[in-house]
Amino acid sequence: MVLRWGKGGFWEREVVKRLEDAVLVGKLRRLVVCVKDKVVEEKRRYGVGREREPWRSLRRLLRDPYLEEARLLAGDEEVLAAVGDGDGQDGGHGDEKENGKGLRDFTWLLE
Repeated sequence: MVLRWGKGGFWEREVVKRLEDAVLVGKLRRLVVCVKDKVVEEKRRYGVGREREPWRSLRRLLRDPYLEEARLLAGDEEVLAAVGDGDGQDGGHGDEKENGKGLRDFTWLLE
């Protein structure tokens, strides 16, 4: 779950790099990333041409051909907090239609 990107390139330099390494060596095959709604709204508003580096690195990571499953889910902060607390939401693997908890699947934005 991503609540913020961090400062000074922390997301792309530290987090994404480690996840990419795990994918490369076969330790990570399924990845579901949950972000705040505002991250998705920013992407929708600015489109591909003006996306920031954290979004580009997330898109590159989730499009890795060695991942067997990659999903991008979004919800408001309350929903994300509930997922983080493990309230039985299927580990964040469902969208709003599946679990009724407010997570929506935005994987299509990665294309």
